[in-house]
Amino acid sequence: MQAHLGPANKDARKILYEDPELGFCILAHVHLGVANSQPHDHGPSWAVYGQVAGETEMIEWKEVSPGRVQKLRQYCLRPGQAVVYHQGDIHSPRREGETRLLRVEGVNMDNVGRRRFSPVDPA
Repeated sequence: MQAHLGPANKDARKILYEDPELGFCILAHVHLGVANSQPHDHGPSWAVYGQVAGETEMIEWKEVSPGRVQKLRQYCLRPGQAVVYHQGDIHSPRREGETRLLRVEGVNMDNVGRRRFSPVDPA
C-alpha cells in the first residue's frame, strides 16, 4: 500500500490493475490540495470509493430536469470507510486538503464519457 498511496506517490490517478477479461480497474488516487468535482455520473459503470487518508465530502444528487440536479444528501468519507455508486448515481466529491483513496471502477473511466450536471436552487 505504501508504494501506491504512501507519501512518495503524487499521482492524481494511477491504475494499479485492469482486468483484461472483465474490464474493471483498481486505482490509487492522491489529491495534494483542494480538489472538487461538479456533479457527475460514471456513465455505464459503477464505482467504489475507499478512503485511505484525509477526508472527502461526498454529495449525492437526483436529476430533477435534463442536466439539472438537486442535492439529496451530504456526508464525509473518513479513512477506512467506503461507498458504492451504482450505474447512473450522481455524486460530487469535495476535498479541502490532502486525500488518498482507492477506487474500483466497473470499466476504465479513461475511455468512457460521463454526464455532468448543474445544481439547482432547492427553493
